[in-house]
Amino acid sequence: LGEVEGGLLQSEEDAKTQDIELRRSLEQVARKPFEPLDELLEIKMHFLFVAMFAPIMPFGLLPTLAARLLEVRFKATKLFFVRRRGWPGADAVMHATQGIFAQMVVVMATVW
Repeated sequence: LGEVEGGLLQSEEDAKTQDIELRRSLEQVARKPFEPLDELLEIKMHFLFVAMFAPIMPFGLLPTLAARLLEVRFKATKLFFVRRRGWPGADAVMHATQGIFAQMVVVMATVW
């Protein structure tokens, strides 16, 4: 009799665990997806902002960079708790545009 009760208790715990996992999955689906390309675009825009306006107001450079570093640190929180994790995709676009972007920023900042 004790074994049967133990088995029932174990199956009830398994059912509760499965219910919790199902609820977490449904919460994950309801969130907006995390878009790495959008986040990269935002980081690039901020870098461009800093590169272009540093000669005009150099004292604003340090607070702006500190704010950007904090923002990058909180991207992980955004990924894990606020947004839905997406399927991994090809990163060829990110790698191809990064080098070109860096070269263009250096040229534009020099001309500016």
